Amino acid sequence: MEQKTYAVLTGDIVNSSILSRDQYDQLIERMKGLPQTFNEVFSHSIYANIDIVRGDSWQILAVKPSYALRFSLYLRSVCKSCFNIDSRVSIAIGTIDSLVENSLSMSSGPAFKLSGKGLDLMQGNERMSWYDAFVSDRLLSAEKLLIRQIDNRITPSSSSQARSLTGALLGDIQAKIAETTGVAQSTVSEGLAALQWFEVSLLLEHFENIGKYADN
Repeated sequence: MEQKTYAVLTGDIVNSSILSRDQYDQLIERMKGLPQTFNEVFSHSIYANIDIVRGDSWQILAVKPSYALRFSLYLRSVCKSCFNIDSRVSIAIGTIDSLVENSLSMSSGPAFKLSGKGLDLMQGNERMSWYDAFVSDRLLSAEKLLIRQIDNRITPSSSSQARSLTGALLGDIQAKIAETTGVAQSTVSEGLAALQWFEVSLLLEHFENIGKYADN
C-alpha cells in the first residue's frame, strides 16, 4: 500500500489489577467508544477501532496526527474520571506499511515500531512518550520537553478534575461541563485552573498547528 503519515498510539492501563473484573470490562467498553465520541467533534481524526491486546494494553491509529495528543489526553481523562485510574500513552508520528483493519496489533510499519518502543522505554511516573519521524533531532527534543510539561500537569489530576478536563478537551465551555457533570461552574473553573488548563490548551494548539502537515 502507499505509505501515508499517521500517528500510532500504544498504551497500557496503569495498575489495572486494582480493578474488579466488572470494572475492567466497563472501562474497556468505555474506551472502545471513545473514537466515535471524539470524531463527533473532531471529524474523521481517529480510526474507529481501538485494539485491546494482552489484557491491559491497547493501540489506536490517528488518521489526523495533529489530534493524536488531544485524543491521548482525552483517553486518560476518561480513565481517571471513571475509575480514578490512568493509562500510559506512547505517540509516534510516521508512516505505516500495512493496516489490518480489525487488528491494529497485526499492522506494521515504522510508526507502529516507534510507538511500541516508546512505551517500552517509559520509566517511573512517566505517562506520555512522543516521537515525530519528520522533524529534526533538535525540534524533537523540544517537543518531548513540552510533552513532559503537559504530562506533569495532567498526571496528578483527581477524578473530579478529570471529568472537567474531559469536557474541556472536547471544546465544551465551562457552563456546559458543569451541567453535564452536575457540579457548580466554579468547581469546574477551579479544577481546570489546578491543572493549568489554559497553559495546556496553548500547548495543544501548538502541537495541532505544527502537526497539520501530517494529516491525511
